Amino acid sequence: MSRRKNANPKADSSPQNSIKASPNAVQEVEKLQQLLEAEKEKGRIRDETISLLKDDKTYLQGELWKKDELIHQLLSKKDEDNFTIMSVKSSVRHKHGNDRKNPFEESQAIKEHR
Repeated sequence: MSRRKNANPKADSSPQNSIKASPNAVQEVEKLQQLLEAEKEKGRIRDETISLLKDDKTYLQGELWKKDELIHQLLSKKDEDNFTIMSVKSSVRHKHGNDRKNPFEESQAIKEHR
C-alpha cells in the first residue's frame, strides 16, 4: 500500500485548488498588488523627471554658453575701443607736444603775475 495521499494521477495537485485562500489573504494580495503598481508608477515618474531635468540641463548649458560668448565679444570690443581711444589720445599728445600746459602751473603763473 502506498503512503501517498494522492495516488490518483488524475487528481489535481496544484496549490490553488488544494488550498482555499482566506478572505484576509486575498485582501492582502490585492493590497500588495496595488502597492507594487504604485511603486512602478513612482519609478516611471522618476524616470520621466530625470529625463526632463537632463533636457533642461542641456538647454541651460547652451544658454550659458551663448551668454559667455556674448560677454567675451563685448569685452573684446570694449578692449578694441579702449585701444583706439588710447591711440587717439597718444597721437594728440604727440601732435601738440609740450605746448599744452598743466592747469595747476597755469593758475600759479596767473597768481604770480598779479
